Amino acid sequence: MTRRTPWARIGDAYDRSRGGRRLEGRLHRAMLDTTPARWRLGQALVALPLAALATAALGPLLGLLIASGAVRTGARVMLRGRSGRRAAALERAAPLLARSLGAELAAGAVRRRHSPPPRPRFPATTASSVPSWQPPSSTPRSARLRAGRLRPLRPASRTAAAG
Repeated sequence: MTRRTPWARIGDAYDRSRGGRRLEGRLHRAMLDTTPARWRLGQALVALPLAALATAALGPLLGLLIASGAVRTGARVMLRGRSGRRAAALERAAPLLARSLGAELAAGAVRRRHSPPPRPRFPATTASSVPSWQPPSSTPRSARLRAGRLRPLRPASRTAAAG
């Protein structure tokens, strides 16, 4: 069993939170295969060097504020710009998928029309070949009729009169 770090629990908790689920939807629409916790960690890793540069140039408070705002805004713009990728990919793939499915269905219909009927997969069972552990409801009706465990659907007199 693999041991999990305490940080993994924090990441899982964020992924289940309301903000994490909302971010997961945005990442899904943008076709980015990552978890919300990893996305936020990536933002923090980008923000650190940017914050160091901004702090050196503008001071500690203003530098951190500008760096975090720039990273969050940049990520939001990138996700919004990529938000239609999944729908666009589906729109581009739909005609090809329809042609492929149409060809497969047509080939199956032609194959069914020109081939002999399929053979039964299992041989017909008789009363002696039905295992004793099977309940009577799982055995074929004809086998139960021959074994005497089932009455015919119509009385014999009505069947003889009709014939």
